[in-house]
Amino acid sequence: MSLETLTFSNKRLQEFFKINPVVGGLTEWGAPLGQLGRLIPAVIIKNLAKPCLWVRDSQDFEVYPSFWRDLGINLREVFFLYDEDPLKNLRTPLKSSEFEIIVLDLNRFITPANMNYLAHYCRRQKVTCFLLRKYFLSPKNGNPFCRHRFNCSYSLQRDQIQITAIKGQHKPLWLNMKEVVYG
Repeated sequence: MSLETLTFSNKRLQEFFKINPVVGGLTEWGAPLGQLGRLIPAVIIKNLAKPCLWVRDSQDFEVYPSFWRDLGINLREVFFLYDEDPLKNLRTPLKSSEFEIIVLDLNRFITPANMNYLAHYCRRQKVTCFLLRKYFLSPKNGNPFCRHRFNCSYSLQRDQIQITAIKGQHKPLWLNMKEVVYG
């Protein structure tokens, strides 16, 4: 597996992820449900066009394939899985997997030992892993195992998506939906 760089046609999105590289490491995302916070990770997955496993531990939301297809994501390369305890149940299968992108969309608390495992796994296997949280991240509670931490949400008032780096470059990025979708 090789490390790739992200290439967006939107210069501001390109510059943001040049300063805050997410490929080949563990990145944590604050993305509450209903805030469109999963849109930026989805656009990155589309951009990388590599096999992706998206695992969730909650049945709070459904996956709508037509939404993902309309974003331009190849549904032959993105696999959605529900598992009550993915960090326990998927360790062995992941070691022999061909997935270059793993999204862990988790409600549960993750122990420092599991965070350490994920960080080492990403570096060793050159895997890009997004840890999606159903709440906004706070700089008060750090995560030394993640390379970068972001909050991602939609502002109805501004009609824009905001990406704020909690760990990484600290200037928020505001993008309208067209800029995000067409990247």
